[in-house]
Amino acid sequence: MQVVLGADVGTHGVRIVALNTKNQIAASGSRDYQRRQSHGRQEQEAGDWWQAFLLALKDTLAQLPPGAELLGLGVTHQRGTVVPVDGQGTPVRLALCDSDERSAAVLDEIKEVCGAQRYYNTTGCPVVPFNGLTKILWCKKNEPEVFARARYWLSPQDYILTKLGGRPAGSQGSALRNGVLDIRHWSLAADLLKELGLSERLFPPLVPTGREAGRVSREAARAASLPAGLPLIAVPGDQPCAVIASGALARDSLAINLGSSFVVSKILTHPTFDPQCLATLEIVTGDLYALEFGTGAGGLFIDWFMKLTHKGLLPREKEVWQEFDQIAGTIAPGAEGLRVVPLLWHALLPGACNGIYNIKEWHGQGHLFRAVLEGLAMEARLAVDRLEDISGVKAAAIRVFGGGSQLETLLVILAAATNTRVVTTSCHQMSALGAALVTATSLGVYPGLAEAVQVFVREEKPFIPRPPEVDFYRGFYNLYREERERYGGGARCG
Repeated sequence: MQVVLGADVGTHGVRIVALNTKNQIAASGSRDYQRRQSHGRQEQEAGDWWQAFLLALKDTLAQLPPGAELLGLGVTHQRGTVVPVDGQGTPVRLALCDSDERSAAVLDEIKEVCGAQRYYNTTGCPVVPFNGLTKILWCKKNEPEVFARARYWLSPQDYILTKLGGRPAGSQGSALRNGVLDIRHWSLAADLLKELGLSERLFPPLVPTGREAGRVSREAARAASLPAGLPLIAVPGDQPCAVIASGALARDSLAINLGSSFVVSKILTHPTFDPQCLATLEIVTGDLYALEFGTGAGGLFIDWFMKLTHKGLLPREKEVWQEFDQIAGTIAPGAEGLRVVPLLWHALLPGACNGIYNIKEWHGQGHLFRAVLEGLAMEARLAVDRLEDISGVKAAAIRVFGGGSQLETLLVILAAATNTRVVTTSCHQMSALGAALVTATSLGVYPGLAEAVQVFVREEKPFIPRPPEVDFYRGFYNLYREERERYGGGARCG
């Protein structure tokens, strides 16, 4: 049996899937880790990525039949997270995670030095704190002794590929989401980096996304129980990989990651930029791109609600979440006037307000949870509208994944709010599956990405818009936009 591996070094853990050449998911494994969070700080120990990777890989390989032949390994990752390492590849501080809020302090510097429009047109990235570049500049200004010790700044993908290959490795896709790639020339944005006082040498050599970034070294082979010389593929980031695994490659499809932050993506066959410089242009493979946008609203707000109702703790039991989802489903659309603007993370809207409005004495937990889900669906609709306007294509289907895709009431509301069929798929390790599909295609197991997706992606359950709810949410959406603008920030991304 021949096997291809896909690994996702994600926000909360490592997920690995193994695909065999009989078109089956042959094995999978996972290990979790934690972020260190405090007052806007979001940090991780890069060594935790490596240890979790080794353990998840061990679990996966143990499930394969004796004699299974590994063809290659693709690694995807949490984009926007970076770790500085010395010349031996050893981290010199904790990794600065994508949502670390301290890096927002350098946004004005990027705008003043490079110009927001020029920066976006060069890199395909908005000037937002999510980008890895902002963490590097923050460190340069606030931790100069750490910055001086850094030989390279690596993404989680770069770090794992470097550990496995024994030499510095990076990809165009990784550099893009760090905000340092010239997307028109497929190289580092040398002029912008120079103007910001950064050297190109701070970044590892880049290979095209979807191509070989090295081979497993003898030392790593012993540590990881992998064959020395195994090809390592630099696949796209976690969001583009999950979009691939969702099956949203068609021109009239959209995908939404209903995770910590809801992100809407659309696959494109040519570079397309947002006139307002807010949507990110991602690299999928050499001939495919993805335009993506999210307002910052997402599952973080659901987590806040669940902790509020469970003494500050996030319940692990799936039944607890399902119970709240079912109760919310019994509440009429509109939650009897209770409304929520669920913006906890202001990635694109610094200073935008969140809030709970029109509270009455008869409102209970079910009303509040319904209002949270409706607010999140409205935020998703804002992002869907933006991508449909930019691309000029109305979606015939929205494919969803992430934790929120397990909440049926949310999906019913989302279908009505967008007046679009919403579809879930059978695999829940979406980013790792996408990494494996790109790897298998890169190695010639499938003639193209579309053929690989056709083999592995299966629809699980469709949610069809119901006319009465479509009519209701059409008016509700307009009201939501008005209130959102009134309370701060709506005009900037509505």
